[in-house]
Amino acid sequence: MPRPYIQRSTSDLEALYDAKLDDISTLTAILAELHYRTRPAARRLRLRVERRIAALAATAPPNEEQTSPVLFPLWPAMLAQWSTSIAASIAEQRSAAADRPASTSALHLHDEASFEDGLRRDIESAKTHIAIFSAFITLARARRIAEFLKPRIAKGVKARCVTRPPHCNGNIPEANGRAAISALESVGVAVDRRTKIHQKVCLLDHVVWFGSVNALSHCYSGEETMARVDDPGFAKQVALHLCRRDCEPANVLAKIGAPENPLCERCGQRTIFEESDTRARFVCTPLCGWSTPTKSSLLNP
Repeated sequence: MPRPYIQRSTSDLEALYDAKLDDISTLTAILAELHYRTRPAARRLRLRVERRIAALAATAPPNEEQTSPVLFPLWPAMLAQWSTSIAASIAEQRSAAADRPASTSALHLHDEASFEDGLRRDIESAKTHIAIFSAFITLARARRIAEFLKPRIAKGVKARCVTRPPHCNGNIPEANGRAAISALESVGVAVDRRTKIHQKVCLLDHVVWFGSVNALSHCYSGEETMARVDDPGFAKQVALHLCRRDCEPANVLAKIGAPENPLCERCGQRTIFEESDTRARFVCTPLCGWSTPTKSSLLNP
């Protein structure tokens, strides 16, 4: 397939796709521009476009007026390739599901391209609590996650994010980190700060995501792996492992979506969890200076 002369950004192509879902000519042009792109966002969009074109073609085969003149001669081969690819993918998933032992049927692996769609679906189906642990946070990702969380919070689901305070947020500007936390809090998310957090975990009811992706700062710049486990017992173990205060095992999942860091007794602000080899404590901002110790045994729950 010849490389298109005009290249648009993947985000622009995605917006065009959303606006022209039933226009085969536009969809084939989008597909042509995506053909040589390898970034995860482009791969995801290409798959969506291919499936949409295949669905449209199945109900109304294209003619020369409907389809881009450049791509019309290639249409039969393209459609055959898409149909074969989609059928093979479905067959492979069914075969894998049939061969998977019962003990591991709740475990699925995802890459950087499929993680976000899977997480979004789990957020949309969460009934009681959502907790996201991310070593770093950026404004762009916080806004996106806030969009996912806002409707669930309106339905009464408790949502909490645990991340680093702006002054410990890697090479991300402090102003960006403060704005990111504010974006989450503005939709009702409780945000706890921990100075040394490095976990990448999402807990949604009895579903656990864990692996290499920081959900609050991921930018699709590298290869990633995330495991999704749907198991209440495992979810309880993970929740207990991530607790930094006294928590009864029986109700740890019920509390995982609620804020854990106490309010400062002097100024009323949410504190930061700070730990070292010898102590763990909740501290307020340097301007306030208030702190309260927590049990050192909780460093290794």
